[in-house]
Amino acid sequence: LLDYAILMLSDGPLTEKEIRKIHAGWKDRYRETGQLLSIQLLTEVLRKVHAGESRRPVYLAVTVACETMQHVDQRLRVEGLLWRVLPERNGHDSEEEPDIDLAKTLRLFRRDFRLDSATDLGFPWAERSSIRTLMTNYPAVLRLVATAAAERGELEDFHFALDRATAVLAFHGDEETVKTLDDYRDVIDPDRSGSGG
Repeated sequence: LLDYAILMLSDGPLTEKEIRKIHAGWKDRYRETGQLLSIQLLTEVLRKVHAGESRRPVYLAVTVACETMQHVDQRLRVEGLLWRVLPERNGHDSEEEPDIDLAKTLRLFRRDFRLDSATDLGFPWAERSSIRTLMTNYPAVLRLVATAAAERGELEDFHFALDRATAVLAFHGDEETVKTLDDYRDVIDPDRSGSGG
């Protein structure tokens, strides 16, 4: 893991010296905090972003595990399938929606992330597959897109995002969330509800 961390982080937010220092004491900190080395490295990256010491933007994939995201108290902005870590700390309720770069995210979902693979019948989806679990991250981002579009009165984008989200969720058998999103559609655009897109 040390070599991988140096390879992935030393050209960006952390120096090789900083990574080696964290690695040297990670077991003691693990006994104190229960944080794995990867979380300790992430914590240092986030500290540097907050302190304005990061030379480049720092992004986390939307597929990062929820347990890991619990360690992120910086403000986040959705940009496509990435969370961009912003220098400010979270000053709002954790239930509040994160910022979103709506134009960029919509452009990426319309042009680049068509989600065909998320509903590919040729893939051997197992009931408890980690890949299947990752697929639910895409509808979560699309729900954020739909909410931001609805707030701006952009109903075409709202329906585009909800249609894509519900298609992936229905394919993977999450009918409860599909129903929740359909109910949300009814509230936002009652004239089009039940039209299925």
